Amino acid sequence: MNRPGYSGWAGGQLDFELERGSWHVVAADPDAVFSGDTNSLWERLIE
Repeated sequence: MNRPGYSGWAGGQLDFELERGSWHVVAADPDAVFSGDTNSLWERLIE
């Protein structure tokens, strides 16, 4: 399926990707997301 704004995974694929370190899981922080410079959002979230 190819849809703009859609991501999908096969069964177990996301767990596998998380285990191998393909994703950075960060604590939810609405202040970080909705305030400040959005150009540096990624850098701020992975600190």
